[in-house]
Amino acid sequence: MLFYSLFLLHFVLTILKAFSVVMANSVAFHTQLASIMEVLANAAVAEICELVDNGYAVLHVEISRGQKENEALRRKLRLMELKVSRASALRAGMGNSTLAHSRSRAHLCMELKRT
Repeated sequence: MLFYSLFLLHFVLTILKAFSVVMANSVAFHTQLASIMEVLANAAVAEICELVDNGYAVLHVEISRGQKENEALRRKLRLMELKVSRASALRAGMGNSTLAHSRSRAHLCMELKRT
């Protein structure tokens, strides 16, 4: 009976040693896996940030270009409105046509200087 108890005790100790080796390997594996996952996550975050930054830069350039284009179109519109106003005033013959013409030209020159 003693032999059987010693054999059982040895068997249990062997299993416990094997289990502790497996557990140690499991912990090491989990540690390595966590380390790899952290590196991959950091790389993914860095790549996402770069994509967002590049997209923002492109968007900013497009918005600036659109604003400049809008301002140029506003200037052209004001110029065309002044020309139409001047032509209407000249055709209507409002008051002294020379005076109306010179005022319209002066207004046009002032507007062109502003733009």
